[in-house]
Amino acid sequence: MLDNSCILDIQQQKITIQNESIPLVKSGHLGCFRVAVSETLNIPPKSELIAKCNVCLNDGLTLPPGDSLIEPDENFLASDRGPIGKLLVSNNKRVPIRIMNVSDDVKVIRAGTVVANLSPAEVVTTESDTNSFRRPDDQNLPSYLKELLSRSSAHLTTQQKSEARAFLLKHSALFALSEKDFGRTKLVKHRINTGNRGPIKDRLRRTPVHLRQTLD
Repeated sequence: MLDNSCILDIQQQKITIQNESIPLVKSGHLGCFRVAVSETLNIPPKSELIAKCNVCLNDGLTLPPGDSLIEPDENFLASDRGPIGKLLVSNNKRVPIRIMNVSDDVKVIRAGTVVANLSPAEVVTTESDTNSFRRPDDQNLPSYLKELLSRSSAHLTTQQKSEARAFLLKHSALFALSEKDFGRTKLVKHRINTGNRGPIKDRLRRTPVHLRQTLD
């Protein structure tokens, strides 16, 4: 730029090259956005919190569609005010940030402090990954449901058996593929009520000789 006498005027949105003015055009999406704390935070010692932060957007800029990756800002990490957790979030002007305080003192982070950077995330899938989680979508009943249908339709009529088969095929994704295909849910929580009794500690006991073969 020095060799060609270039003058960059951000305020006027133009660049001058050898006395020729060229307007600057802003289009598309930026590759990275700064994320700043929206309000002053007081993080107690040996604790963490999730704070709502603002994505810094200049006038006319918008976030690209899809998801983005939040990574800690190097300058913030260098200030020794606490590590920032990496997060994958949906693009929004306000995003959650996980901040930890591993010290013995209260950490204060002022509003407007840049704590992280947000960059668009690209989802990469391979054909093998897709096939490994693919559920059957054809008209043939999967093998892991054929046995269930056989055991359940012993006393059903032909019409009832056909309806049961259609039901299993429609909801095949709800059934386990095998005995090792465990799912999980957030709808039900299990709690064991032990009353006022505290935890107990018991020594290990040897397995009786006549039961060792069963365990093996």
